[in-house]
Amino acid sequence: MNTSIQRFPLLFGLSLCACCVAAPSPEDLLATGFRSPSQAFGTFQTALAGDHLDLNYRCFSDSFKARTGADDASFKVGLDILLRENAGMKYISEAEILSERLLDPTTAELIVELNKFFVTVRARVILKREDFFEAWSGDQIYFDGFRSYAESTAIYDDSPNNLFGYISVPQEKDASQITEIRIGQDWHIDSFEVLEEDPEPLN
Repeated sequence: MNTSIQRFPLLFGLSLCACCVAAPSPEDLLATGFRSPSQAFGTFQTALAGDHLDLNYRCFSDSFKARTGADDASFKVGLDILLRENAGMKYISEAEILSERLLDPTTAELIVELNKFFVTVRARVILKREDFFEAWSGDQIYFDGFRSYAESTAIYDDSPNNLFGYISVPQEKDASQITEIRIGQDWHIDSFEVLEEDPEPLN
């Protein structure tokens, strides 16, 4: 296993006795997504509570994966070991978001708090916005990639009511096979920081 994944953050440093964590409801699963910072964190919580390792991997930014050296396989193995050896980690799924703010157009900050067994821990979660495009053929991704949203969209005839998007089809692909195109901006977790004291008041 990639040893760098062992540095995966034990978010709140809690050592809790093993107890049952409620499995995510169908409504929780339907609400998953990455369209906002709070939705991305909620998706992470749902993935933790339901042992959905594939979904959990998708919750983290490319820069997080690059820093930790975590690829798809090593991340899942490392997270599975942490969940089995640290029962308290799953309680992150019960943390509440106290505040959310943009630090810049592509960076957001959440302050989250967990109250469990007479322990209160607060943490700062940093999320990064990642622009992307996907081309689907039926139920399979035909090709995808990362590209600035501004470079993938344009206003037609200078009218704000005529926004259109476009992608470049690789030479080896057949554009007639594309059945769906997605261009978007997703938010993904980039880092965690346990706060030793209350954060500065938010404006």
